[in-house]
Amino acid sequence: GTTLTGMNRKVKSITTSSGGSDTLTVADSGKIIFVNGSAAGNHTITLPAPTAAEGLEYIVVLSADSHANTEILLDSQTADGIKGMLKKLAASAIANVVAHAEQKLGFGDASKLGSTIHVVSDGSVYHVIEAVSDVVHISAFS
Repeated sequence: GTTLTGMNRKVKSITTSSGGSDTLTVADSGKIIFVNGSAAGNHTITLPAPTAAEGLEYIVVLSADSHANTEILLDSQTADGIKGMLKKLAASAIANVVAHAEQKLGFGDASKLGSTIHVVSDGSVYHVIEAVSDVVHISAFS
């Protein structure tokens, strides 16, 4: 018979802290970044500048519902460095789709487990491959 084998992706886990931050590196490219934001407090995850290398890829997934007072921002370190379309989901459909072109992109307060931001660099900016959440995405802490 035929056996299917899968790809074993590397992962990195981040647990947020109030006013905390983490910095991803070029070596983290291609990893799935699981973020647990269940504790209160905003958190910044700094990406390498998109000019660091063409093809940098980061998939950021909430591994738990984020706290009602927790926002999580990805910072591209570049003006208008994250560009693409963002989807907000409702109970049974897509509630809205909006264009985004900002330095930062993130998850709003109380985002649900599984909310995802997937970006890839073309050597000048990060392009949003997918950005899905049950609440509106943010570009700054509120």
